[in-house]
Amino acid sequence: MKRKKSHDKPVSKKSKDKSASNSSKSKSKKSNREFVPTEKMRLYGAAEISKFVLERQRKLWGKYIRSGQLGMIYAPRGTGKTFFEIALAIALSTGKKFLDIATGSKRRVIILDAEMDLTAIRDRLLMIADSLGVSLSDRLKIFTPDTFVGLMPALNTPEGQAIIDKVIGRDWEILFIDNYSAWSEGRETPESWAPLLRWMLTHKRHGRTVVVIHHSGKNGEQRGTSKHEDALDFCISLKPSKSDIRDGSLSFGLEWKKARHLASDEIAPFTVTMAEDKKGQMSWIRSEGIALDPRLKTAIDMNAAGKTMQQIANALDCDKSTVSRMLKRK
Repeated sequence: MKRKKSHDKPVSKKSKDKSASNSSKSKSKKSNREFVPTEKMRLYGAAEISKFVLERQRKLWGKYIRSGQLGMIYAPRGTGKTFFEIALAIALSTGKKFLDIATGSKRRVIILDAEMDLTAIRDRLLMIADSLGVSLSDRLKIFTPDTFVGLMPALNTPEGQAIIDKVIGRDWEILFIDNYSAWSEGRETPESWAPLLRWMLTHKRHGRTVVVIHHSGKNGEQRGTSKHEDALDFCISLKPSKSDIRDGSLSFGLEWKKARHLASDEIAPFTVTMAEDKKGQMSWIRSEGIALDPRLKTAIDMNAAGKTMQQIANALDCDKSTVSRMLKRK
């Protein structure tokens, strides 16, 4: 019986190498797939982490605010933090440069406001959009209590978070919470902050940015526990730099108290002013450096007159430690 000839061609070395290369590429793609957080806690090796494929952070407000971050903006009452927040939100939603910092693409933005009435919100939106030279866009979504007849939910409770998640959905890039105190139950303690932080971290893991607006205390720092800042990526302090704003203008210093994504030479403070130009048009101006605290002259004069730290603190409506720091920096 004749042996049947095989029609199989011998595999060449080149073919073997190509097959091995494809197999290697396939394994590489598999091992370098995009990282997804898991429900269960586990440890990862350093070499393993070095090979993670991570979603690249998008620049929202230049290099200063990026996607997938948590931040806080705080200031004393009446400084202009809500004006600043709305101006930044409008700039982000329209792709307009703000304070000489590019916003790039038009972003999907939400403001959760818990205090201002509908008339005030409308008037500020129109005035600030005009000062930026843009038309308002529905890419900016806003909640304000006057549009709602029910009880306000608390963002540091599971029930409140579930309600808000239904309202805001998932199709957004940056959320402003104005303000922490108004959206929370209880005092500004670590125990009150922790549930809100966990909720914000959930959104951060999905590449969304959440910014909390907060008040500063008498010492000039953010009010409440310093633990507020521990898990945040950035923290911005707005400080009044003009004592008389009865002409309708705003002026405040902007300082980065924390910015783990920026080098120290990238976070120089600057002064922000919103005022009428020569044509009577409201506009935003950025100038490098921060003007001295308007209370400083009073503190220096009272100190020279022999007043006690407590008397100076009472006159300036702050605590003695703030007065001490001011006089040391004079």
